[in-house]
Amino acid sequence: MRKLSSEHFSMARNFILMKARPLDKAMLRFEFEQGSAADVVKELETFQNDDGGFGHALEPDFRLPDSSAIATTIALQYISRLRLPEIPVMVVQALQYLHQTFDPEHQLWESVPESVTQFPRAMWWEYPGPEKAEQYWANPSAEIIGYLYEFPGVIQNGLRDTLTRKAFEKLDNRSEPLEMHDLLCYLRLAERLPEDRKTELYTRLDPHVRTVVTTAPEQWRTYGLQPTQVAPSPKAYYYPVLKTAIDENLDFLIETQSDDGAWNPTWQWGRYEEEWQQAKEEWKGVLTLDNLRILRAYHRIET
Repeated sequence: MRKLSSEHFSMARNFILMKARPLDKAMLRFEFEQGSAADVVKELETFQNDDGGFGHALEPDFRLPDSSAIATTIALQYISRLRLPEIPVMVVQALQYLHQTFDPEHQLWESVPESVTQFPRAMWWEYPGPEKAEQYWANPSAEIIGYLYEFPGVIQNGLRDTLTRKAFEKLDNRSEPLEMHDLLCYLRLAERLPEDRKTELYTRLDPHVRTVVTTAPEQWRTYGLQPTQVAPSPKAYYYPVLKTAIDENLDFLIETQSDDGAWNPTWQWGRYEEEWQQAKEEWKGVLTLDNLRILRAYHRIET
């Protein structure tokens, strides 16, 4: 079984500590070096706006300083990893922002506000409007529902329960495979559901996982949903289904580490070249930390 050598782990660690955002440096120290959760929260504060939402290019592919539902879900992903004993004020404010920006007519959250078009961004980040937001409803709405279970009490359970039913109904009424980001949002919801509902949702997601996940190694150098993204640890629900592909995918991750110790994004913006170079460096820090988590979870890093 191939493993990331201690030398190459050090290269990855050094890249994050020297080149990544302060937030990802703090997260590396917390997850790998017994660093402080408070330091991660402190760095996240720099991305939070007065309305409680998050912006300031927390999602590096759009440089919008204003709050957005997408950036706010990313902030909640960071907080979720900290497993704090109490819900921090930051999360209460974030959920209040989400409550205020919920579209009751269409029962969804728009991924980004219209002001996104005023700032450099990847070509796929445009203002969706309600109709397109409905087409990709799960991203971010399904994920947000998951946080209403993880951090209860801020938003009334009635809204959470109504949206949970909608999430199930949308899968039941769907004939085509989910878009990969929609699938990831549903998986984040599934992880946070009560046990009696997890299996129900996973059963509905099974055909989408088998269709959408790219298991052919020759396709992993292009943009797509890789096995380890769906099963980032052996404890993941879909690990048994994807085990063979995951073993190969882990080898692929080890093989594709760059000479600077980082892992590179498999996409480009196609415009705003100067800002893309900055976003690319930020993504390298995010992806490198993600891959170190995955490799550690599968015992693929030399001790």
